[in-house]
Amino acid sequence: MARKPKRELPRWQILLIIGLHSLIAYILIFVIGDSLLPNYRDWGSNVVLYLAAGQFITFGYQYLYWQLQRFLL
Repeated sequence: MARKPKRELPRWQILLIIGLHSLIAYILIFVIGDSLLPNYRDWGSNVVLYLAAGQFITFGYQYLYWQLQRFLL
């Protein structure tokens, strides 16, 4: 039985997926987070918000990379 060739995503689709994920992450964390915490505009809470955004984006990219590996292999 012949093996099916691997399906490959074009580079522009991979970049589009990553770009959309970044956009969603920034909207979720900065827009919604900023509206939930309107009274906390000091330096410390902004650092916490940026760290949370970094964690979210990092975990999202790891998950996306794992999904793309599963799809391409």
